[in-house]
Amino acid sequence: MKAGMNISRFPYQSIFQQYHFGQYSSFIAGGCTNFIFPSTNGQCPTQFTTGAGAGFVAAFDTIYGAYLQDTWQLRPSIVVNYGIRYDYEDGAFRGGTIPGPNGSCFQSNGLISVCGQDNNNWQPRLGVAWSPNYSSGILHKLFGDSGKSVVRASGAVVTEMAYLNVALDSLNFDGKNLLTAAIKASDCFLASGSRNPAPASPQACAVIGAYPNAPSSASLVPFTGGGVANFGRIRPISPTIKNPNIYMGERQIGSSFTFSVGYQGVFGHGLFGETDTNPNRPVADPNHPGFFYMPATGGNDRPNQLFGAIRTNFSNRDSSYNSLVLTAQKRLTHHFEVQGSYIFSKTLGDGEDFFGLSEPANPFASLSLDRAVSQQDIRHLGNFSFVTDTNNLIGTPLLKHVINNWTFSVLGSLQAGRPYPVSTGDGMFAGSAFAGLGNETNQRPNVCTAGSSIAGCAGELLWPPTSDPYQARTWKSVRGASRLAEQLA
Repeated sequence: MKAGMNISRFPYQSIFQQYHFGQYSSFIAGGCTNFIFPSTNGQCPTQFTTGAGAGFVAAFDTIYGAYLQDTWQLRPSIVVNYGIRYDYEDGAFRGGTIPGPNGSCFQSNGLISVCGQDNNNWQPRLGVAWSPNYSSGILHKLFGDSGKSVVRASGAVVTEMAYLNVALDSLNFDGKNLLTAAIKASDCFLASGSRNPAPASPQACAVIGAYPNAPSSASLVPFTGGGVANFGRIRPISPTIKNPNIYMGERQIGSSFTFSVGYQGVFGHGLFGETDTNPNRPVADPNHPGFFYMPATGGNDRPNQLFGAIRTNFSNRDSSYNSLVLTAQKRLTHHFEVQGSYIFSKTLGDGEDFFGLSEPANPFASLSLDRAVSQQDIRHLGNFSFVTDTNNLIGTPLLKHVINNWTFSVLGSLQAGRPYPVSTGDGMFAGSAFAGLGNETNQRPNVCTAGSSIAGCAGELLWPPTSDPYQARTWKSVRGASRLAEQLA
C-alpha cells in the first residue's frame, strides 16, 4: 500500500489594461478619411472601445491533495490495482474582492456574486490485469502459453484543476478594476465625412468624432469617470462553478511481446466555458415568422442596463474521446527494433468555437446543439519507429572502435487532417465583439433568410430552436465542412 499528499501554493500578479489606447470599430460607409491607413477611406466608425482602471490583480491558488493506492494479487493470474485521490482547490474560484454572507463574495462593482467552491473532488481509480492460462483449445491458440498474453481493463475519475484565467478574468473584468466602455453612435458624421453638428448623442460623438485621431481625455470622462452608469463588459465566474471531472476507461487485449488491441475512452463533464447572461434582446422578423435578428442600433438593449455583456464562466461543457488502439512491436534483437501504432478515434465536444473555450455560448439555445467534432479531433493517427544498433557488431581490433556501439533511429507520425474552422467574422451582436487574436466574436455564421429586408439581418438567428436541420443551420455554429455535414445528416 502507498499513500501520499501534496500542497501547492501559487501566488500571482497580473496587469492587463485592455483597450488602453482605445479602438475604433463597427465601420459604416461614409466620407471619413484616415491619413494613417488610407485603405480605410470612405468608412466611418460607429463605436469606440476604451479601457479604464488599474487592471491589476494579486491573487493565489492553493491545491491540497492526498491519495491512497494498493495492489492486490487476487489470483495467480489476476492482479487488481485500486486507489483513490482527493483534491481541494482554494482560491481558484474566488472571483471577487468584496466579502459576502456564507462564504460568498462579489466583484468590486458590488453587484455580481462570483465566489464558488467544490468540495466533492473524490477520484477513484481501478485497474485489473489478467494473464490467461489455457493449455488447449481455441483460447490457447488465441492467447498462447501461460504468461504470453495479458488482458487489461482500467477506469479512473480525474478532477481537473482550474486554470488561472477563471478567477483572473473575474477579478480583472469587473467594471471597476478594469472598466471596458463601448461608446456607440451612428450619426457622428455627415455623408461628406465632416462632423455632424447636431447628433443624437453629443457626448458619444465628442469621442467618435475625433476619428482618426485619439479622443481627448476630457471627452472620455463621462464614460470612464467615477460617475459612470454602466460597468461595461464584465467576465464573472458563476457561484455554482465546479472543478471539471474527466472519466477515463481503457481495455487492452493482446500479446505482451508482439501486439495489442485496445479501447480508450475519455469523457469530460463540467468543463469551463462562458455564456453571455445579459445579451441584447432579439427582435422578431415580421417577414419570416419564427426568425429573430439583432437590431443594428448603437443603444444598450440588454436586460441589465448597468452592464454590457456579462460573460459568465460556467462549468457546464462536455466532451468525449473514443478510440481503437492497435500496437505492434518487435523488441530489440539481432540489432534492430520495429514498433508502430494506429489509433482510430473521434473527439466530440460542445465547448469550442472559433477561438476555443473562452467563446461565449449561444445564450438562446441549448449547449447540446453545439456538440460536434472537436478542433482537436484526429480521426486517424499512425506512429512508427525503427531502431538499429551496432553493439559489438564486429571484433576487428581497429575498426570496432569506430563501427561498434552506434544507435540509429527513425521516428515518424502520420495524421489525418483536423476539422477546419470556418468563420464569417459576424458576431451575434457586432457591437459586443471582444478583441482577441484580432476579432474574437461568437464566430457563428448567421445566415439571413432569403428575401429578408430587415436592416441588420446579417446578425439574424433562429429562435425558438427547431428540429429542421436546414433551418438550424441558420444559427448553429459551424467548424468546417465536417461539422456542417453532421448538422445536415
